[in-house]
Amino acid sequence: IREAWEALPEAERREVYRETGWALDSVGRLLDVRVIEQPGERVELSVPTTQHILTMAVLSKSPARVFSVDGMRVNFHGTDVLGASVSGEPAGDAIRLTASAPEGGAEAVVVLPDGRSVAAQNTRGMLIGDTRLAIVPLAEGNSTIDLALGEEAPVEGELSVTGPDTAAAGTPLQLSVAGAGDGALVQVARDGVPLFTGSVPVRDGVISLAMPEQVHAGSVEVQIASAVGGRLVRGSRTVRVTGSYEPDIPPWRLPKTAPRGEVAEVDVTARGLHVIAAGTDHFDGRNGGQVGEADPGSLRFGGGIADAPVTRWGYGYGGLELEQARVLTLKVTNTFFDAWTFSRGMESHKPEYTSTFAGLMVDYHTEDGYTKRVALGLGLLNPKRTINRPGWGAASAPHEFISLGDAIHEGRETQFTIDLARWAPEAWDGRVWLSAGAENVYPSRRIFAEIVGAADSPEGLEILEGTLVGDLYKIRDYVVGRASEPPTIDGRLDDPVWHEVEPATEFRLLGKLTGSKQKTRAWAAWDEENLYVAYDCPESEKAQPTLKPEKIWNRDAVDTAINPSGDRTVFQQIIIDAAGASEQFTKGLNGRKVTWEIRSVVAEHEGGWAVEMAVPWSEMGVEPAAGMELTGNFVRYRPYPPVDEMHTWSPMPGPAINDPERFAVWTLE
Repeated sequence: IREAWEALPEAERREVYRETGWALDSVGRLLDVRVIEQPGERVELSVPTTQHILTMAVLSKSPARVFSVDGMRVNFHGTDVLGASVSGEPAGDAIRLTASAPEGGAEAVVVLPDGRSVAAQNTRGMLIGDTRLAIVPLAEGNSTIDLALGEEAPVEGELSVTGPDTAAAGTPLQLSVAGAGDGALVQVARDGVPLFTGSVPVRDGVISLAMPEQVHAGSVEVQIASAVGGRLVRGSRTVRVTGSYEPDIPPWRLPKTAPRGEVAEVDVTARGLHVIAAGTDHFDGRNGGQVGEADPGSLRFGGGIADAPVTRWGYGYGGLELEQARVLTLKVTNTFFDAWTFSRGMESHKPEYTSTFAGLMVDYHTEDGYTKRVALGLGLLNPKRTINRPGWGAASAPHEFISLGDAIHEGRETQFTIDLARWAPEAWDGRVWLSAGAENVYPSRRIFAEIVGAADSPEGLEILEGTLVGDLYKIRDYVVGRASEPPTIDGRLDDPVWHEVEPATEFRLLGKLTGSKQKTRAWAAWDEENLYVAYDCPESEKAQPTLKPEKIWNRDAVDTAINPSGDRTVFQQIIIDAAGASEQFTKGLNGRKVTWEIRSVVAEHEGGWAVEMAVPWSEMGVEPAAGMELTGNFVRYRPYPPVDEMHTWSPMPGPAINDPERFAVWTLE
């Protein structure tokens, strides 16, 4: 509150809180906001607290907030909620609202200045304590609304409120308000928390309130205000609610269900292809809410994860069984790209979950039945997969793993042509199951494929050949260039050596075949005294590096693993975060720790940050010489938010970010 107050221009401070001094907490209670007149003005906020009730207050210059969107009340009254936005400011004898609303429109709640009212017919009123609010409809699109303010009728006289002392929850409560006008503002509250507030018609001196079924037994206070002959009369009555509310909701843990797999024989010819069967296979462990579809007529199939699965685990596949298929042109759509869900940017729990998958499965038929399965990854494929889903065709773990690229991270739709004969066994007879789907990824991630063309030969066509995943996980080689002169360790990357030495590029994400939007680069160079290492860490998705976590590997940082002997046993990890803090870990010495004396500097640059370090050979206990081989790895950590990534130059299937068996070979030039 103090920071918000001090951020306001001096001339505005008194105006803000005197003219629009109001605040509602998250359960609708009006909070007492007042200016204390004394040197160096300050504001006091009196917040009622109740056990088990969240209390939140927002101090704002605008008297307007979003109240509902497309007929749905919002949980927190903000100026920008669920695609609707509104702001308000005084405009003479009116309040001018500037608003934007999505399809279905929205409503704004406006707190009126003391002693003022709104006479517009399309608004409705609410009463919170002694403060009146107006609920104003907002049309779809952009709009400007001038709410004309009138003088509120003075409160003169008590309104006699009579009726029953008790009411059952879920039944109407009728109260006599003799002397009231045609309508009334009513608030029903318990312990200051509104249960109902709004405009209610008065018919023959009686109002009827439907006590919500959800109201638990106990006492509530009913406040009523009604305009009569240019004055306002008010009254109240305490009513005891009876009954016990038992919500009709399912148990929090649903019973487990079996996987739902179905295969149906069909006889459909489309686009020159004969479809003889269609299958769906989906499961999430609880309610079967995953997605699997297969339409022989349109040649469209696929599946994945529902929008709100009960568990994080699950899969969804759809597939078609084809005869005499060879060259197929596929249009593939996905919901991975720029996914909107709460876990934006994440696709699986951890790299060791080898069932994580997004792409195509091909099952080949021979005279001995279905004998071979090939997994075609489109961005998520773990070569350690031993899962036998989907349940048709070979119904086995893949015999071969092929990467078709990173389609799910590059766009929502792609089209390519594959030659099924490329991966087929010698005795393949042309019969094949082609499936698409996703498994053990976060909500709303799905893949669908449509066969848009077929041919008997690849001649004249551009074929997507793919890459054996085993080739992608081969041990990499890096040439450590000889430094013509030692670099200045200042983090600036402007020394000649970093232009002379080839950088390590094409970092991959831990446990995946894909890269990141941030194209990390690393260099290594040497002379007789030191091994020099540098990183360039571009950053376009974070305003500031993540540096608060206690553990250095949970911050934005780089991690250099060095195995000086090249025997892949004992190695040193040197982690340096984006603020320059560093920590070292020794692996392979049975718990003993060694700390090398190194020099390192971090510097920010436009669009990211960089690191330079010098590691003396004497600390490593080796004599450098041209042709000498070390092993090691370049790593970058990019922790949440907004993403959660580990960049590794040496391909790592996971879960370890530094598996010495997979380190790159570093050869001194």
